[in-house]
Amino acid sequence: MTRKLQRIARMVFLAAWTLGGTGAGAAGLSEGIEDVPKDPRMADLVTVIYGMNVAAQCGLVDRLVFDGYRHRVQAQILRHGLTQIDIRRAWIAADIAFELEYGNRGLGGQRNWCRTEGIDAARDFAAYRTSTMGRDIRPSGSR
Repeated sequence: MTRKLQRIARMVFLAAWTLGGTGAGAAGLSEGIEDVPKDPRMADLVTVIYGMNVAAQCGLVDRLVFDGYRHRVQAQILRHGLTQIDIRRAWIAADIAFELEYGNRGLGGQRNWCRTEGIDAARDFAAYRTSTMGRDIRPSGSR
């Protein structure tokens, strides 16, 4: 597990533990949310969504970045055969991690966040889209 993913997992665990007794979440979506970043099928999706949240917060999203993000999300879903519940839980986990990290930074910290994680995420999405242009992103056995 990468350092960034470990940090996301800790933030999600803390939020889930804090909200655990409140009955938060529709239809049990919050149940087990702290385990989502540790699930290898969903860990990459959580990281992708978190990265897009940071890039968007920093104003770094253009058409190429958004297309790369969209294609990367779709590829993760198809590659791991994620269900709608899996996808929603990954979204919740990524959003919780983003909100906690956002709240943990002051104005000066946010500037550095944009210069590091924000730019890295935007570049990654743009590079992914450029590398997949004209290619079918579905896994070879799913056609």
